Amino acid sequence: QQARWRPRRRRSINIAMQQQMTVPEPLSEVSRARFPVPGVVPTTNVQLAHHIFVFCVVVGTPFLAPWALPSLPLVLFMFLYSDAYSAVLHAALDRRECLDIGPLRSAAEGFQMHHDHPTESTRGMGIYRLMCDSVRIQWITGACGLLTSTRSPLALSIIILKWVCCAYGAQLGHYWSHTPRQKCPAVVQALQKAHILLPAQQHSSHHTPPSDKDFAIVSGLSNGLMNLVLKDMPFGPLLALWGFLTVFDVALVERLFTSFA
Repeated sequence: QQARWRPRRRRSINIAMQQQMTVPEPLSEVSRARFPVPGVVPTTNVQLAHHIFVFCVVVGTPFLAPWALPSLPLVLFMFLYSDAYSAVLHAALDRRECLDIGPLRSAAEGFQMHHDHPTESTRGMGIYRLMCDSVRIQWITGACGLLTSTRSPLALSIIILKWVCCAYGAQLGHYWSHTPRQKCPAVVQALQKAHILLPAQQHSSHHTPPSDKDFAIVSGLSNGLMNLVLKDMPFGPLLALWGFLTVFDVALVERLFTSFA
C-alpha cells in the first residue's frame, strides 16, 4: 500500500509546485501591454498651422484686442485646473481597458507605451513632435468648448488657456521631467523647483510600479489632491469623469467667472 501511495504523493507534490509556479502576477505588474520602441511619426503642415494660429492669438491679443485679455485669477485657475485635468486624462489612458475602446486605442497605446520606453518616447521624439501630438486633443476640447459654452470672448480665452496650459504645458513639463538634470537649462530647473514645470523627482514616482499615483504632468501641484481622487477609482467612473470634463469644463469655468464679473 505504501508503494502504491508514494507515486500519487509525488504527483500531487509536482502538481502543487506547478500551480505555485503558474500563479498569475499581481494585476499591477501585468496591467499594461508590452509595446515596441516607438518610431518617429512625421509632423504635418496642418499641425504647424495650428501652432502658428495659437501663437498669433497669444501674442497678438495684447496688441489687437487688449479688452479680451484674461484676468489674472482666470489664468491662475486654468493653470491649476489644467494640471488636474492632465491627471484625469493620464489616469484614464493608462488603463488597459482603454485599449479595447476604438477611438481611444491609439492615444492609450501612446501613454502605455511610454511606460515601456520613457526616454525614447519623450527625448527621443523631440519637443516639437510631442507638441504636434497634442493637436488632435486640442481640436476635440476646443470643439466641445464651443458647443457647450456661449462662445463669448471669455469662453474663447478659456479654450486658448486650456490649450496653452494643458496641451502645450503638459508636453513641455513632461519632456523636461525625463531630461537629466545636468542637461536641463538653468531656467528649466528653476521652473521645476517652483512647480511651474513638472519636477523630475515627482514624476519619477509615477514610473515606479505599480504606477498608480502622481498622474499630473503639467506642474504636479494637483497630485496631492488627485491621488486621493483617482486612487483605486474604477474604470467606468474614471472614464465618465474624463468625458464630463472634456465636454463641459469650458462652459462651467465660463459660468463660474461670469458670476464673479
